[in-house]
Amino acid sequence: MNGMADMQVSEVMHRPIRAVRHDDTAREAALILAELGYAALPVLDQNDRPIGVLTSGDLLRAGGLDDTVSAVMTAPAVSVPGSAALTEVSSRLATHGLRSLPVVDADGRVVGMFSRGDALRIMLTPDDALAAGAQNRLDQYSGARRWRVTVDEGDATISGRFTDESERRIAIALTRTVPGIRTATIATTPAAAGGPVRATGGVAHPPIPSAFRITSPGDPDEPRTNSLTSTPERPSPRAARHTESATPLPPAAAG
Repeated sequence: MNGMADMQVSEVMHRPIRAVRHDDTAREAALILAELGYAALPVLDQNDRPIGVLTSGDLLRAGGLDDTVSAVMTAPAVSVPGSAALTEVSSRLATHGLRSLPVVDADGRVVGMFSRGDALRIMLTPDDALAAGAQNRLDQYSGARRWRVTVDEGDATISGRFTDESERRIAIALTRTVPGIRTATIATTPAAAGGPVRATGGVAHPPIPSAFRITSPGDPDEPRTNSLTSTPERPSPRAARHTESATPLPPAAAG
């Protein structure tokens, strides 16, 4: 592809399409919109030609779902040929305040749909689109934008504050569910307590405080500490008594 200006709408339209008939009930159409998350559905006549478009706004304005689709749809249908330039179709969406347009073939039959979302995806780079998908997954899990993700040539980097190692692993797993992302890692930023984090296997770990490290048995300058407390180990009372009994007495004074 030589860019958006040289593309036809048929190259990027959404297909296969899901359409409704003019004599379907509004309730049936509402179920399709809710299940698939579409912005609009083309309404077809008995010859499969578009006679209108049904949107979620049409259904809400109707105030009920007992009417037929033809009674609540927006008519007449505004459609574009598959050979139309992508820039022209995108401009029509914006100018007329439309969310999507049916795309028709030479016989006037619907062969696809083109929406504002499709136009935006074309304007984004592949990495932008991947980052948007990953960010959406992270936001849905955390409930707020606690973490941010950037993508460079398919490699995702996640930044932000994590309460524990489990959250880091969850963020990585969610990001890697986005098709097209090759790797996911946590950004290596300074830890809250100071000092760099350690990256191991794509997951950042905070540094281990020195008080919790076990010193080398051969280090004469530091007392040996255990892994659960920062208090140096003391000899047991039994060992202390053994040490006292083994201490040589001073020589007796000469008579």
